[in-house]
Amino acid sequence: MGTVSILCGLCAGILGIITPIKWKELKLMGKTSLIFTVISLGVGSAYTYSQYQKSNLIEKVNASFGNIYDNKNSRYPRIAIGFVNDAPILEYVKSGTFEVNHVPLLKLYLKDNKLFVNIVIKDSLGNPILAIADNEWTKYQDAYEFNNDENAIELVTKGDRKVFFHLKLSNGIAYIEGTLYTGLYKGVNLFVGKEIDEGWNGIQILGKGTVIDNDNLKRLFKYPRERYLGIREENL
Repeated sequence: MGTVSILCGLCAGILGIITPIKWKELKLMGKTSLIFTVISLGVGSAYTYSQYQKSNLIEKVNASFGNIYDNKNSRYPRIAIGFVNDAPILEYVKSGTFEVNHVPLLKLYLKDNKLFVNIVIKDSLGNPILAIADNEWTKYQDAYEFNNDENAIELVTKGDRKVFFHLKLSNGIAYIEGTLYTGLYKGVNLFVGKEIDEGWNGIQILGKGTVIDNDNLKRLFKYPRERYLGIREENL
C-alpha cells in the first residue's frame, strides 16, 4: 500500500462519515461524537502511515544488499575495524556489503564524494533501533540517540551516551566500531582492543550470554542532535 492509497483511504473514510449526515440537524452530543470520530480516524490513519513508512525503509535497506550500483558514478570504500590508521581491513567485503555467515549487515558506497549508507541497527532482541536507506533514516526506539554528517553516522544510548555503533569515512576507508545484531542475541561486535591488548581489533561473534565491553569506544559527535546536528567531538 502506497502513500497515495493511504491518503485516499483517509479522505474516503472522512467523507463517508460526513456526507450522509445533515450537520444542522445534529444535536450537540451528535456533533461532538462526529468530531471525535473524525479526529480518531485521522490519528489512526497517521499512525498507520507512520508505521508503513518505517516498515518500508527497512525493506529498502534489505533490497539494497542485492543492488549493484553504477560503477561509472559510484565506488565502494574499503571497510576497516577501529578508528586507527593501521586498522585491519575486512577482506571479505563484496560490492560494499559487509556480511557475516552470509547475512548482510551493512552496505556502503561513494557517489559524488559522498558516503551512502544502508543499514538496520537492531537491539539484542532483534528489534530495529535505527534504519538508514541511502542516507534516509528513521529511529524506532527512544532509548537511543543518533547524529550524523556527510561522512559519518553514530548511534548512542540515551543518558550515558555510550557508543552502540558508529562509522566514519576517512581517506577512502570506512572505519566501523560497535555492535550489529542479526536476531535474538545473535550478531557481531566490532571491538577495539583496550590498553592491555591495544591494537587487537576484531570481530566478536555474539550469542546468548556473550559479554560485550565497548566502554573504550569514543563518541564521534556531540549531543543532543537538536543542538549539535553534525557537530563532532574535537579531533574526531
